[in-house]
Amino acid sequence: VNAWYNAPHRANVFEIGSTYGITIGLRHKVGRHLQLSLLANDIFDTASLRFLASEVNGVRSVYGQNYALRYVRFTAAYQFGNEDINVRERGFGNDGVRRRSN
Repeated sequence: VNAWYNAPHRANVFEIGSTYGITIGLRHKVGRHLQLSLLANDIFDTASLRFLASEVNGVRSVYGQNYALRYVRFTAAYQFGNEDINVRERGFGNDGVRRRSN
C-alpha cells in the first residue's frame, strides 16, 4: 500500500489545490515457478489537479487538469530453468603464484 498527499499551496502566481493518491498492490506465489501480481494505481482517481488558479494583470484564471493516472495492472511471471544445479567451486588462475609467495 502506498499513499501520498500534496496540501494546497501557492507557487509563484499559482494557487494549487490539494491532490492525493492511493496505490494498492498484491503479489502471490503459486507453486515454485509462477508468481501473480495485481496493482491498482490511484484507486479513487484523486491524483489529478482539480484546482489551479492564477491572477495576472487583474485577470483570474481557474482550471483543472486530469492526468488519468488510474489503472489496474495484472502480471504473471514464470521462472524457467532448473533450480537443482550443483555449482562447482573454481579456483583463480593465479592460485599457483599466490602459493609460491607464501
